Amino acid sequence: MNLERKHEQLEARLRDCRLVIGVGGIGTGICFELQDNHDLGRNESRAGYLVDARDYCKLHIIMHYLATLLRSELPERAVHLVPVGKVGSDAAGTQLLFEMETNGLDVEHIETVADAPTLFSVCFQYPDGSGGNITASNSAASKVTSEDVDRTRRLFEESRSRALALAVPEVPINVREHLIRVATEYGAFRVGAFTASELHVLQNSDWLRLFDLIALNEEEASALAGDEFNPLAPDQFLERCSSTFTCSEKQTLIVITAGKHGAFGFDGECWTHSNAVSANVLSTAGAGDALLAGTLAALMMGAPFTNEKRFKEVNSALDFGCLFASYSTTSKHSIHPNAGLDDVHAFARASGLALDRLRNFGAAVN
Repeated sequence: MNLERKHEQLEARLRDCRLVIGVGGIGTGICFELQDNHDLGRNESRAGYLVDARDYCKLHIIMHYLATLLRSELPERAVHLVPVGKVGSDAAGTQLLFEMETNGLDVEHIETVADAPTLFSVCFQYPDGSGGNITASNSAASKVTSEDVDRTRRLFEESRSRALALAVPEVPINVREHLIRVATEYGAFRVGAFTASELHVLQNSDWLRLFDLIALNEEEASALAGDEFNPLAPDQFLERCSSTFTCSEKQTLIVITAGKHGAFGFDGECWTHSNAVSANVLSTAGAGDALLAGTLAALMMGAPFTNEKRFKEVNSALDFGCLFASYSTTSKHSIHPNAGLDDVHAFARASGLALDRLRNFGAAVN
């Protein structure tokens, strides 16, 4: 089967998606803006400004944005969004469950446990906008099991190839692997993300080749390729990344986020670059998760993964992901509170970008 035909089948599967089941971190945290750009030293104490911002963990961010974007664009085509996880029997866990349910997520598969606190992370950002996270390893999220995933089999059975499985960090990696293997049984579209340390361990793992789409940031891509990522001269680096996931039977889509340099997408044959959009940046926390959510939402609206470049036009899922990630940085919170399509379109118009073709993608589904 040629690559063009594979792309058509991929896009048709995602346009028809009715179910998203995700496993990953559900929690909250705080964010510090550090003084000075040099890396935080092993024995260093450094002053930082405690930001008055709401911080959330990876699965919650992605699922929240999927709910918001798909509800805005495809109100007549309900997509069942099911996060799988655990929270503590504390104020943070209660608040997160309330927020997720209010936003339209099905929280039936999120269990409240009494013997561990809700996942908590500390985000730190340098003056240049880069940064990282320290996340608790002994939280309720660490208690998510393969049995929790198995309880979603009925949903997979009902939807089969019209489902998407999302496996992201902050829960045990064996649980994420189990989700992907279960999703494979039912013909679901499989999406994954990893930390840099996990990629060091998993480079030779067979289950990495089960994914239909892998999302990485610069550090994670560097761990995969064994070299430092230079977004200004990326060709050889990108080729090493794609060769890791490419085999004769299938082609894995890859998204590499590159901060102010936008993102690079591999469609199974070649790499395409999409630019970030200039924005009044208040925080980059959660921007990579916003980019993945925006890309997936646009694919489910009917957009092609990548497309020929058109000046000042958003005409692919990756383009929209970059636009949405840029928009997300205009909020100090890691989930932008106003992230509906109307606001994103207004942001695009103010940036001189056209989204008319994206508006047509959703209509083409019906």
